[in-house]
Order: sequence, then C-alpha cells, then structure tokens
Amino acid sequence: MTGESVAHIPRRRPDEDEFSFEQLLEAGVALVQRLSGKVWTDFNAHDPGLTLLEALCFALTDVVYRADFPLPDHLADDDGRLDPDRLALPPAARAYPCRPLTVDDWRRLLLDRVPALDDARPLPFARATTGAVADLPGLWTVALRIGGSEAERAAARAEARAVWQAHRNLGEDLHAVETMRPQVCDLDTRLPDGRPGIEIGGGRDAIDIAIDIYVACARYIADRPRRQSHDALLAEGRSTEDVFGGPPLVNGVLSLDEHDSDVAGHVLFVGELRAHIAAIDGVREVLGFALRVPGCALSDGEPVDDEGMATVTGSVLWHGEDWALQLRQPDAPDFERHFRLALRRAGQPVRLDLDALRRRFADLRQMRLARGGDLTPLAPRHFELPRGIHRDLARHDSVALDLPEIYGVGPLGVPATVGLEADIEAADGLVAARASRDRREARAAQLRDYLALFDRTLADGLGRLARARELFSLDDEGLLDADMPAGAAEVAPVAGAVAATSAPPMTVAAGGAAFAAGSPAARLDRARRLDHKHRALDHLLALQGERHPQDMLRQFLGHLEPARQDERLLANKLDFLRAVLEDARDRGAGFDHGRPSWRRSDNHAPLARRLALLLGFEWSGSRPLATEVMHWRAHFARMAPDAAPAGGEGMRLLARLLGGRADLLDDALLGAACHERNFSLRARNDGQTLLLALDEAGTAPRELGRFDSAAEAWRAARALRGLALHLARRAEGLHLVEHLLLRPLGRTDFHRRALGTDDGAAFDAALADFCAARVSLVLPAWGPRCGDPLFRHHLADLVREHAPAHLLVEPVWLDSATLGAFETDYEKWLADRVALAAADPASGPDDDLLRRHDRHAARLARLLRQAGARP
Repeated sequence: MTGESVAHIPRRRPDEDEFSFEQLLEAGVALVQRLSGKVWTDFNAHDPGLTLLEALCFALTDVVYRADFPLPDHLADDDGRLDPDRLALPPAARAYPCRPLTVDDWRRLLLDRVPALDDARPLPFARATTGAVADLPGLWTVALRIGGSEAERAAARAEARAVWQAHRNLGEDLHAVETMRPQVCDLDTRLPDGRPGIEIGGGRDAIDIAIDIYVACARYIADRPRRQSHDALLAEGRSTEDVFGGPPLVNGVLSLDEHDSDVAGHVLFVGELRAHIAAIDGVREVLGFALRVPGCALSDGEPVDDEGMATVTGSVLWHGEDWALQLRQPDAPDFERHFRLALRRAGQPVRLDLDALRRRFADLRQMRLARGGDLTPLAPRHFELPRGIHRDLARHDSVALDLPEIYGVGPLGVPATVGLEADIEAADGLVAARASRDRREARAAQLRDYLALFDRTLADGLGRLARARELFSLDDEGLLDADMPAGAAEVAPVAGAVAATSAPPMTVAAGGAAFAAGSPAARLDRARRLDHKHRALDHLLALQGERHPQDMLRQFLGHLEPARQDERLLANKLDFLRAVLEDARDRGAGFDHGRPSWRRSDNHAPLARRLALLLGFEWSGSRPLATEVMHWRAHFARMAPDAAPAGGEGMRLLARLLGGRADLLDDALLGAACHERNFSLRARNDGQTLLLALDEAGTAPRELGRFDSAAEAWRAARALRGLALHLARRAEGLHLVEHLLLRPLGRTDFHRRALGTDDGAAFDAALADFCAARVSLVLPAWGPRCGDPLFRHHLADLVREHAPAHLLVEPVWLDSATLGAFETDYEKWLADRVALAAADPASGPDDDLLRRHDRHAARLARLLRQAGARP
C-alpha cells in the first residue's frame, strides 16, 4: 500500500506559515539582534529575555488562530445566523434581480405573479390606439390571455394591474388592461374514412390517456412559457446570476426562448402537437390528427364550414392583435357537440364515457390548483446567508500565565522558598531573608507591570476582532458614547498574585478605561472609532460598487456643532447603506400610486430617497414639508408679545420676539437664524438690541428686539436659533412628481386652462411637452442648506449623475407659502389616485372621481409650470 493511498492529515511545515510560532520567534530574535546585538549576545533557550519572547510569540499565535476562523463565524449572531439586513450583505435572491424594462421582462413578471394568466403581451399604448393621450410616450397597454369564468378573468385583470403599478418605471404608466378574445379550437383525431386516428396500448385507462392528450394540447396551444425551479437550475450547474437575474420571479424561472409571443400572427404547426401526443404514456401511434379552428386563425385561406370552422393539418395563426387560440376544455358547456377525439386499441375503437372524462378532468384541475399548478416558490433558504458558529473572542489570558513559576508572576506569586538561601547563621539572617523576598516580590511586580503593556495590546487586538460583527453592522447603538472603549476583550486575572504592590489590577477592559468626557483623549478616541466605522461602511459600499463621499455634505452642515455633524454624517451613511441595494437597482422605478403613499415611508420612488440621502436629508418618505412652518407662524400670530406661554423661558422669549409678528418668521429669517454667527448685539441707552444678519451681501441686519441685558438677549437668540434649526430639519425633504401621472383621465377642460391653450392641436402639443419623460423635484427654497445657491448646484450635479438619462429631471424650489399650497393639492391628488385604483374594474371610476382627479392634477400642473418646470 503506497503512502498516497493511506488516509492521513498532511503535516503543515512551520516555514510555510509566516505567522507560525517558529516564524514569529525567528523574526523576534532577528529583531532583537538587530536592535540590541551590541549589548545582549546571549540568545540561548535558558535566557529570561528569550523565554519572555517565546511567551509573547505563543500569545500572538492565539490571536492568529482566532483571526483565522471562517468569516461567517466572525459575523454570526448568538444563534449562528448572519443577518443580511444588519450586515448589508444581501443574498443572491435579493442581489441579482433587476427592474422589468423590456417587453419580455414584463411578460415574465406578469406570468410569475398572476398564475391564472396563459400569456401577457405588454405594448406601448400608442401602438394600440390613437389620440392625444395615446401619443404620450410612457403609456402602456397589456393584453392578457386568460381562461376560466368572467369573474376569474376580472380578478386576473385586477391582479395584473396591481402588479404593474407596483413595479412600474419612472415616467411610465399603465393605461389599460385588455383581455384577448379566445378563439376556441377543437381536436379532431379521425381518419378520412372515419376510423380513430390514435392507437393506444398497455394497461393505462383510455380516459386517463384522453385527459393527458387534452392537457398536453391545451398547454401547448396556450403557449405558456416553461417554468423551472431555481433549485433545479442551480443543480444543473447554472450560475446564480443566470438563475436569479432578470425581473424578480418568486414562482420559478420562466423561459421565453421557445416562442416569441410579441409577434402578431405567430404560426402554430399542427405537426408539433402530433409529436407531443405521441410522447404520452400509452400512445402507440398517431395516424390522424387535425385542428378545427375558426376562420380568423387560417393562414393559407382554407375554406370554412357552415359554423365558420376549418379542419387544418398544416399550420394556423396562433393569435392576432386582439385574439388568441384556446382549446375547448372537457368542462365547457358545448364540449360534447364538438368532441372529435377518437381512440382505438388493438385496431378496435374505444368508447369514451364523456361524463367520466369531465369528472376526472375536474378532479385533475382541483388537484393542480391545490398544489399551486407548476409554481415552484422560492424557499426561505434562498434569502439567507451561510451560517457560522458564534465564538466568544473577547477574553485574553495574561502572558504571565505562560511564564515559568519561578518568575513569580503566575497564580501562586513568588515561590515560598525565596529568601531561604540567605545565611541563617548570621545574626541578621532572618532580616536578610525577608529583605531578599521583598526584593523578589518587587521585581515580580515590575515584571507584571511590564507584561501589562503587552496584555493591553493583545487584548485590544482581540477586542477589535470580537467587535467585527458590530463594526460591520448597520447598527450605530453606543458607537459615539464617550465611555465606550475601542476594544471589548478582557484580560483574565492572575489569581493569587500578590496585590500589595503598586502594580495596577489586570482585570481591566481592553482599549483603556473610560476617558473623561470632553478631554482631548476622549475626543481622540471618539474620532478613531468614527474613522474605523466609516472605513468599514465604505468597504461594504465598495462591495456593491458604490461610494458615498461626505466632504460636500460636511460643507453644508456648518450651522451644526462638530459633534452633531459627526452624528448626522454617520447616520446618513448608515441609512444610505441600508437602502443602497434597492435605491441603486431601482432608481428608475416609480412609486405605486394605487397604494397610500402620503406620510408613508414604504411607498416612494427610490430615486427620491437616493437623492435625499445623498443630500443629507433625514429621509422619512413623502410627507408635508411646509406644514410645521405654517403652524408656528399661525401660533405666534395669535400670541401677544407679553404672553407667558407654556414651555419655560425659551417660549417666553420667543413670544417677546415673534408674538403678533408672524411676518417676522419669514423664510429669510428661518435660514439666517440657523447660524450662530448671524446674531449680534448693539448697545443702546435703553438696553441691548438683538440683530440678525439675513445675508452676506451687506444688507442691513434685521432688528429683532430690545432686552435689558446682553445675557437675556443671547438667551433669546439661542431660543430663536433652536426653533429655526428644528423647523429647518423638519422641512428638509423633496417630492418627486412624474408629469405623466398628471395627465387628464376624463375631460380635458381643467388641463386646457392650466396649460393656457384651448386650441386642439396646440393643447395636444403642450400636453405632450409637459407630460412626456418629465419629472419635477419639489423642494423648499428656505433653510440653511436649501437656501444656499451652492447646495442647489450640488443637487443639480447629483441629478445629472443619478437620474435615468432618458428623463428630464428638474428641481423646483418653492417658498413656504407656495409649497404649502402645492402639498395641499398633492395630498388630495394622491388620495384620488388610490381611489381610482380601488374602483370596480367592471364599471370603472365614476365621473365625479375623474373630475376631482383632473382638477387637482391640473392645479399641480399649473403650479409646476409657473414655478419653473417649463413645458
């Protein structure tokens, strides 16, 4: 038996691992020789210095051993799971899918999410109809092929519309969902002389074979794409990108390679049906087979009978613009009259019991519905990351435990025999023995202090290793706490060591004790932890091909204190990373206007959130931005200057400044009051006058009020600045408005007045110019950032970089009064859109709802045009 055939563990050579004990010791000795070779020449094994070096190298191998654990172990929670959201590491089932863009993408998505569909054909609306609205780019119509009852078809249409609206793209909308008219065809397996044309054999029941024939032919004529499970494709060796790429499919992978359903007049060859029948278990031979189809499906002008049907053995049209072939099923009311399926066994005709055929067919359909048809839903494991083993890496045993006991730094301390070597015959022998022991204990304490430096360094390294999961997580709890050390490992105590020395205890947390709040050491430690966290987050962003530099953002946060700036920037990067997958992939997506979106953070256009986060806004979805400003103006307008409102001295001082003077709390003041540098005092004979500089162009500062003392004036300034900062923070945000959604859905009277023309051709052109591929970003024009021209230029640069290239995306800056009026109509318009989606699909929305929608949409269109969103 050769050595290669024997099961064995390969020996690892020390020289192959640069971090092995041997290599570390060799490197340590070489370093000592280079640094102190002239004064220390004894490098034998018995040398205490070399012994200490060996202990330190052994301790380093423990750090290396822990660092070499698999990556999932370092990131695993207590139960061994890796949280994809917490770690910003999405699994393949979430990372690879993309938005539906092409016709095939939409077809796959609709067939996946609406199992009742046989086919779906999305077409640009302009190709299906004519008129002003039809010519708007971005409008689509979907033709569905659906079987079943009218109620089932209506439910499928409503479900398809909901799916489209939930996945629609920016600047696009669904105009209509139509149903393709079924053109019923029948099977005819009789020979020209009337004899059965299908020979069967074996032990299978003839009814079961007949049902298989109908199922195979119905499935082929329905032209449904082939569906395969994700697991099956992965087992075949397909890459995860191939399996999970494309639109997000949850019920299996659909293949559209066999047929192109978008081509009107696609040809069906009857011979292909013959081949499918021949492959059925129990079918011996197919001698005769034909299709009876209506005249619209004839491709070669064959003659039709009195019922408008023709028997074809060659080829037929699969579908037209508004119709599609559909095989008559055994449960159809007139199935018996059109039944022409003839079978024979051993040359003799087989009589088929049609009632039994219907019952078994119905049972088969119910079984398929109970199993979900051919659906293969994604398993939960596809949305999980590999599991790891949670390990406690936060404990470090002191290097002193690895040294010989004679050193006196171990658990037993200095050996009891130390001192007995003194001359006990001398008069002072006992005193000398005690002095000798004291000297040994003092030297041992010094050695422990020296080893504490190494223990602290090793414990800090293990502490950082133990906190890897927190470092790379998207949680920021406790990160900026002043008393949180950088490491988290503990140095195990040396039990039994003599404590009556000046040596510090060895049970301290790694990373150092808590620094005094506000001390230079605390600020340095805080800055170091912030830098580590930002580097880790930048690494996670780089894994997804993203970056989020914040130098420009910090430039626009000058109105905040440095500590507050750090908090805002870290929270912003965390929010950006949490949303980076959806916002980067779906930045061309629109919101679902069939669901509530006002004051909601779960229904928005991803481009709006991406831009908001890049601007440093604290994103919270679509919400009112001017409401709180208007509220505080009204509040102070009703308040007398000498009022004593609830809220303490701050509210009393604000009432003195703003009471009865609502006009003073204008947009200019709200922006300037955020900067402490804009406040100043002017001494007068009757006291101190508080001034506020509104801009840097040399305009005379605004006089806010007079106070008896400078201290009181500065307290009033701080109260006003606090209010301005609060209102600025609450007002920061944006509304993304797609002009196509503002088109008229009923009469065009409101839009004709809004666009300023009543001429037919001129109105059509103006409407197309306003609606087609246009998006407005509505933002407040006040505040320390939104009122800054450089900040507005920064937004323009971000729009050019991140907005889809085929859309014209323009910022619209509105003052608080105009923005308040816009948001009033915008909220009503959003409610109208939700009501339209909830309308009965059969009867459609009522005229009052359409008129209300068009009135609010026209108001928004007029305001956007007047504010600068040019047609």
